[in-house]
Amino acid sequence: IATGKTAALLFKNFNNVKKIFIFEKKFFKIHWLELWSRTFFNKWDIVIDLRGSVISYFLFKKKKYVYKPINKNIHRLDELALLMKKKYLPLPSIPVLKKDIKKISKDFLKLKNSIAIGASANWPAKIWPSKNFVKLIKMILKEKKFGKKKSIVFFGSSKDLKNTEKIIKHFKKRRVKNFCGKLNLIEVAVYLKKCKIFIGNDSGLMHIASASGIPTLGLFGPSLESRYAPKGNNA
Repeated sequence: IATGKTAALLFKNFNNVKKIFIFEKKFFKIHWLELWSRTFFNKWDIVIDLRGSVISYFLFKKKKYVYKPINKNIHRLDELALLMKKKYLPLPSIPVLKKDIKKISKDFLKLKNSIAIGASANWPAKIWPSKNFVKLIKMILKEKKFGKKKSIVFFGSSKDLKNTEKIIKHFKKRRVKNFCGKLNLIEVAVYLKKCKIFIGNDSGLMHIASASGIPTLGLFGPSLESRYAPKGNNA
């Protein structure tokens, strides 16, 4: 697997992943040259390039699949299935190990009926207004469906702290927990598996929630939900 540093952790628990090449974007696209130099001396059975780069053309391989737009009117996962000449691809999932579960904080385990919230995204237009999240959370806390005692848990990166605090300040501290910037992605997946439901903006966090197997409700703005909606049995 060749991926960025942040996402690399999501692949570490897959049994058939033997090596992870971590690379980060650099000026003049030097990162592609560096990746090529690290993979050139291998003989690959199959090379799958989801970025549509030229690197696969300069590797020793028996077969290659290079992404190019096929049908932008269908879901991205279905489009990748067409690329692989398959009827469908398996739904995304993130395996977690017992050692990962043991690392869950005692503070989190004390929470009951946790509702996960993802209040940010990497593009302002994708972010649902804070006041709307406040209204939604107030409704959830009154709703009996998820149990009398409910906890609202926020997930995200350290960049999401400011936006999340705008929402949290409207509630008593005992009702909300903010884990933004405190967990890596595999830890986020572990925590999400313990939540009743995830509600959040169109983001990577939304897809992690869906891949974790919990009920997932994605909030979409300008992006096409028909193409980028979370894929999962409970999404």
